Amino acid sequence: MTLNERVLAFAKLADFMLATANEDIDNIDRNLINEYHSLNELIKTLKIYNPWFIEPFVRNQLKSLALVMTKEKIDSWILPYAEKIDNITSKRVGVIMAGNIALVGFHDFVSVLLAGHHFVGKISSKDEHLPKKIAEILVKIEPKFSDKITFLSGKLENYNAVIATGSNNSARYFEYYFSKVPHIIRTSRNSLAVLNGNESKQDLENLADDMLLYFGLGCRNISKVFVPKNYKFDFLFEAIYKHRDLFNHNKYANNYDYNRAIFLMNRVDFLENGFFIIKPDFSLASPVSVLHYEYYEDLEIVSKYIENQQNALQCIVSNEKQIAENVLDFGTSQIPELFDYEDGINTIEFLTEI
Repeated sequence: MTLNERVLAFAKLADFMLATANEDIDNIDRNLINEYHSLNELIKTLKIYNPWFIEPFVRNQLKSLALVMTKEKIDSWILPYAEKIDNITSKRVGVIMAGNIALVGFHDFVSVLLAGHHFVGKISSKDEHLPKKIAEILVKIEPKFSDKITFLSGKLENYNAVIATGSNNSARYFEYYFSKVPHIIRTSRNSLAVLNGNESKQDLENLADDMLLYFGLGCRNISKVFVPKNYKFDFLFEAIYKHRDLFNHNKYANNYDYNRAIFLMNRVDFLENGFFIIKPDFSLASPVSVLHYEYYEDLEIVSKYIENQQNALQCIVSNEKQIAENVLDFGTSQIPELFDYEDGINTIEFLTEI
């Protein structure tokens, strides 16, 4: 199978994912109608297996992944490596996939297969159904992928290289266990926003998405904000209010109630609006339903903080583009482009050199 054949297959998969996310059956290839109905049914029932995987968020994830996987975008991303890929000897690449949000390991899936390797996925019990279904549809689109995809629920075995994503604790274990093969080991990271107080209503509504899509469970969700001294949170709370239906979700509401009770018992200073809490805290990571904030008086100090926390940060959103490299616009943290590599590690370069 040539690189171009693989690119075309993934571009067709993206078209299918986008149409399915939008429930747009008119734009589904007639040969994939059964797959469309099957995937739609799975999307509606995923919350049975994982209560965090509610239908609106799963559809949003499918749409976000599809929009960055057009043929033009794949070509722009992958063609600079075409010569290396053409000379690759196919290897079995083990991928240990996280399960915090639906299809969180999709970029690794795409990267391994486009690079011409055999994908050996160790799937998370939290997200064991959707990756398999998407792989089935890809094979339907391009049957030559059928002997290039393996999913494991047990121990990862028979691999030549590994890409593993997990917690900081599991990363230490991965580093030791996979030390004898080429590997990428990713750790827990968090994302932050820097506000200057002049953000528009649309900026803040976009920031609310960065914070609360997928219940805030992703490493690209904003868990902390830096705000100028004496910043008033009224407009941010107003923007967040569009996500008020999150409180109707039992697990989210339980987290909110628990965190609020703990803060009250410990007499912690915080602000809240009935379903979301904003509290002063120096730490990057925040629990579900909580956003940490820290005041600043000088953006240079914020820049220095970001520089010192590079190994703990996934992405930064702000209108203050000078504070760091690759600062994102509000509302884009959950729509990473194909070249926005997790932990800043170029997966394609790794895959062309193993």
